[in-house]
This record gives sequence, C-alpha cells and structure tokens, in this order.
Amino acid sequence: MMDKSAVCRAFSKAAAQYDSLALFQRRINERMLCLLPEHMPAGFHPASILDAGCGTGLGIQCMKTFWPEVGMIGCDLSPEMVDAARRKQLDAIIGDIEDLPFDSASFNLVWSSLSLQWCPPVQAFKELFRVISPGGMLFFSTLAPGTLKEISHAFSGFDSADHTMTFHTADDLRKMLAETGFRKVRLEQGTHQVFYPDIRSAMTSIRGIGAGNVRQRRTSLFGKQAWKTVQERYESFRQEAGLPVTYEVVIGSAFR
Repeated sequence: MMDKSAVCRAFSKAAAQYDSLALFQRRINERMLCLLPEHMPAGFHPASILDAGCGTGLGIQCMKTFWPEVGMIGCDLSPEMVDAARRKQLDAIIGDIEDLPFDSASFNLVWSSLSLQWCPPVQAFKELFRVISPGGMLFFSTLAPGTLKEISHAFSGFDSADHTMTFHTADDLRKMLAETGFRKVRLEQGTHQVFYPDIRSAMTSIRGIGAGNVRQRRTSLFGKQAWKTVQERYESFRQEAGLPVTYEVVIGSAFR
C-alpha cells in the first residue's frame, strides 16, 4: 500500500524547487491543454473546475488560458504545494483525492495531471465520480508500465527494494473507470523522455519533484562497486541528447 504520509513528505520537501525541476510535468500539462478540445463535447463550457492533485498550480494556470472567468480550485495532499499555488494567487486547499473535501456533484470538470498514480485508482475514481456533476467530465493524465524503465534496469538485482512504483495499464484504467460508472471513456498513451547529462542529474530531478518511490526504502548500504554497476547499466541507454528518463503517459477523459 502507498504510504500517504511519505507521499506528502516527499512532495512537501519538493515544493520549493518543484517549478524549476518539473520540466516533464509542465510538458504533460501543456499536452493535456492541447488535447482538451478534442476530448470535450461540442458546446461544453464548465461553470466550476477542480484541479485534483494540483501541486503548485500548473494545471490551473493552463486552464485559465481557456476559461479565465470560470471558478477554479486546486486540491493537494501537501500543505507546502498548496502554499506554493496560493503564492501565485491561485485558489487551493489541502485535501486527499481519495477523500475530497467537496460536496457531491460540485464540479463540471475535474482536471488531474500526474497525480492518480499515487492513489489506489478504484478509490480515486469513485471519489472523483462523486464530485463531478451529471454530464461533467474527468480529464486526467497518469503513468503506465514502462515508466522509469532505465532506473528499474540499472538498480535491478541488488536488493529486494522496489526502485520504481507499480503502474496500471491503460486497459486496467479503462475497466476501472467503466466499473465506477464513467461513460465515453477515451484513453491514449504516449512515450515521453527527458534527458540529463549523467545519472546523478536524472535522479536528482526525479527526487526533486517528489517522484521517488515511497512504497519501500532501502535498508542496506549501497557500496561503490554497486553504484559503479548502476552507472554502467544506465550508460547503456545514453543517446546523443544525454541519458533518458522515460515516462509512459496515459491521457484520458471520461464522463459522468
């Protein structure tokens, strides 16, 4: 099970430098914004919007380019992330996607970018379904298997710790959405890579945006020879642009 307190600590620790390191997160928010018109039905114009797992407010800032006059609020588990969003003059409160602090049918549109992988998806989808009004829309992105494959390969075999999270396939997500009651489910998956000059830079970025694995921590020391082997394994992925960090991203919509 995901340790929520560990997730909260990781993102709270990351909040101060999040915007400077979140290149990938910004890219996915912008990609979602570009795809949003394709997923919306003709004439769809929300009166109230929730950014579930808002972080520092990147999603709200994106959506304000479409609907500057619509009421929007962000919700995030991390108090420091909420504070960072508020410093941008964005409306945000502390809250858990699995137990949202809103009345049922409160929002016409719920946006959630790269947050659902931190939640048990069945519980998260049930709660998002609850707060969406009839005819309303869920628009989200999350991570799929194959994400951080370089990290998995580089660290494999050294101990029993999980060095990356477990992700759900698009087919799994489609089934869970349908079983929750969502209709008109549309999912698309793509591969995204961010490049770094060396493995330390890659891992610093992953940790710096709060995206390290919080399910299980190492209990043994990591020696110089082991670290050398990790570096050599990761170097086998090097491309002209540098060392890649790969993310498999599912972007999807569903309606209540």
